[in-house]
Amino acid sequence: MAINLNHYALERELRSFAERNDVELVLHHIDDPKEAASFVPYASKQGNTKQVHLLAPDPNWTDEEITRWRAGFYHEIGHFHPKVIDDYAIAQEKKFNTDSMFGMGYNCLSDYRQEKVDLGVYCGRDAVLSKGNALAVGDIMDKHGEKLKDIEPTSDAGVMFGLLGFTVKARENWQRDLTGSGDQLIDNMHPVTAERVQKAIDTGYVDKLNACDSAKDLYALWEDMLANVFMVDVDEKKQEAAEQMQKSEAGGGSEGDKGEEKAEGCSEHGDGDKPRDKKAEIDWRELQLHEHDTPAQAIYNPLKINYADSDFTGGNKWQVAKYKDLDIINWEKGEGNKVANYYNGYVSRHNIHTGLSNKVRKLLQVKTQTLKVNGMKKGKLAPKSIYRAAMGNEVGAYGEKVFSKKIQKYDLDVAISIVSDFSGSMGGDKMTHTIVCALMLNEAISKLGVPIEIIGFTHRSTSILNIFKTFKKPVQTEELKARMCAAANNMGNNADGEALLFAYNRLVQQPNKRKLMIVLSDGQPACRGRGNIVKFTKDVVEQIQKDKQVEIYGIGLEDDTVKRFYKHYRVIKHSNELEEAVLGVIKNNIIK
Repeated sequence: MAINLNHYALERELRSFAERNDVELVLHHIDDPKEAASFVPYASKQGNTKQVHLLAPDPNWTDEEITRWRAGFYHEIGHFHPKVIDDYAIAQEKKFNTDSMFGMGYNCLSDYRQEKVDLGVYCGRDAVLSKGNALAVGDIMDKHGEKLKDIEPTSDAGVMFGLLGFTVKARENWQRDLTGSGDQLIDNMHPVTAERVQKAIDTGYVDKLNACDSAKDLYALWEDMLANVFMVDVDEKKQEAAEQMQKSEAGGGSEGDKGEEKAEGCSEHGDGDKPRDKKAEIDWRELQLHEHDTPAQAIYNPLKINYADSDFTGGNKWQVAKYKDLDIINWEKGEGNKVANYYNGYVSRHNIHTGLSNKVRKLLQVKTQTLKVNGMKKGKLAPKSIYRAAMGNEVGAYGEKVFSKKIQKYDLDVAISIVSDFSGSMGGDKMTHTIVCALMLNEAISKLGVPIEIIGFTHRSTSILNIFKTFKKPVQTEELKARMCAAANNMGNNADGEALLFAYNRLVQQPNKRKLMIVLSDGQPACRGRGNIVKFTKDVVEQIQKDKQVEIYGIGLEDDTVKRFYKHYRVIKHSNELEEAVLGVIKNNIIK
């Protein structure tokens, strides 16, 4: 299964949007696949605390699942917009349970209004919501398409399906992915329901919906539509909603709270006293783009996300940490503790300042493309251009361009991320060689003017990412050595795949044409308690190699296990091989 390499970038996108709107994003890690499949995201508000609750993202999700996840977030956070936050208060004021059919219908109109607020301000948000709603309509048609014509127009399901068709048709004007979906829904309705919906569209109800500026406006419109479009008893539906609210407040819960499934024909749904065969009927709660819980649980619920087809394999599946739970230590900002340990002495015994820089310089000379450019104002006199000097003032500066110059060109438009294993298995010579190798790479590459970032990783309760050097700021060798040696005081396990995801998301944001990741490791991920990190690491590396946005190269330190993970690799058995290995990386992967 393909790994989504933008996993952390997607999470950061949502967190950033949430922070700008003073909302906390809460991600739920659920190991049990059945629980995960039944989880419905929601928004909650207690006092001044506003939260959006989502299932934690999984790098194994398909593009479609990611779209649903993002759409759910943008839908939920939309309910906190100052222009629509009065929707929650109206339920208390008018005393209706949002899990009732009356409440669900109101929320359907509310969903429309809140997604239309600030339309065009956040184009990415608008596009995601459009695609997410199109997927939701597709789900409804796939699941219920053959049964929709048989739904009685005045039943709760008939009303909800009619309202769905009406709002989807209205959304087509500003959510382009829904184009044609409204007609598809209407064509599959009971003929009477279809006629009523089309009449509502023709008589200006879409304009009425667009004109609603408050929750009270929406409430009045919903009463109007129930009575004059769908031809049902409004007072009866409001009474049912009020009784469900009383039951919920008394602690008895509601139909939606306990998840009971009643047949469409139950008297509660207005179709008589005798229940029908559940399998032959459609529950009205399934005919909506966005599900909603009762106020006791949450304000609203967004798109129902179907994770049933995801690859959950229990203990064999690596549970990726949330971005906010990663332990990120930025040594450039002074976040690390530079306490020396015995690696300082061992690293100092190695001559970091070898002739590597000179060798790199000579390598550049060999690989340099030398171009002779004529018509220059300075340089060496070019015999072929001397005639210009005699052309007089009438040609202006053209008569001065009688020189030629040699210009050396080589392609160094590359950004490099060095990702170093700082786990316990790297102790001793391996760690010494890791630090020495990183120091040599930094010294040689920095002199080329190539942006380089150096990250060390280990794992305890979560992944620890030591950012020793960022792309933008240079660092002296002694300072970098102090940072890396100090970080060696905190060795643990190693979740390689998770660290590679983190580094990858930082690297792909660089503007350079080429991007190279060099992984220094003994090659064997090892981490207990969160799943199969070995398989996950393989999946991540394979996906990086497949996507080809980043070139990835593994250097194995006294261990050839890297060949199990990386297509391009080099194994260093002894310290005297370091310089040759580093030069090889520069020669074959950097200077092109």
